[in-house]
Amino acid sequence: MKEEKLNLECKSLFCKSDESIYQGKIAKLYTHVGLKKVEVEEVTAGDIIEFSGIPDISIGETVCDPEHIEKIPFVNIDEPTVTMTFSVNNGPFAGREGEFVTSRHIRDRLFKELERNVSLRVSETSTPDSFEVAGRRRVTFISFN
Repeated sequence: MKEEKLNLECKSLFCKSDESIYQGKIAKLYTHVGLKKVEVEEVTAGDIIEFSGIPDISIGETVCDPEHIEKIPFVNIDEPTVTMTFSVNNGPFAGREGEFVTSRHIRDRLFKELERNVSLRVSETSTPDSFEVAGRRRVTFISFN
């Protein structure tokens, strides 16, 4: 938050990175108290916030008041430095222990993680059962269980 306040009744404009602007409504607002995420009705300038209800919004896009449209310049995010390939276990002990995980499960989980982790890049490989995952500094391993 840079200026004034934001609440659930406010109509907001969203300035996308491609210079387009569209109107939307925020469904939920969150702030942090210590290490806890707390749902709130209103946030003010200086708060670190999270919100939901806006489809297809990305890092670097600006939420602003319809009467004061001011797009904040994008700050570049470091490109990934570590790359790993995740694939289905096709070894001799596959399926003998734990839950069976298919390439569809892996794909769904990786692409769901992309919604929350801006430092990840996921790409499909030449084989349908493996995916290349790139991250910055360290890649946090994702549990499929």
